[in-house]
Amino acid sequence: MSEFKARGRLPFQTCLRIALSLADSLQHLHGHGLVHRDIKPSNIIFVNDIPKLADIALAPAGTSGGTSSGARLQSPRGGGR
Repeated sequence: MSEFKARGRLPFQTCLRIALSLADSLQHLHGHGLVHRDIKPSNIIFVNDIPKLADIALAPAGTSGGTSSGARLQSPRGGGR
């Protein structure tokens, strides 16, 4: 059983803290012209109770690479860089 299932439902403030921390991480990557390419719950780990992105399949923003579903990825500022 996963740790999250064992803990049960997380309080709203905890979820918000996790989401904001991951959003900051993604903003940092995008600021350097990179995208993560494989964001999913199993690729989020916690180090000293701080969420971290794991299994980082990085790609330059705006590349022709897509996801397994065929979706194209690019930075929030748009592709073409």
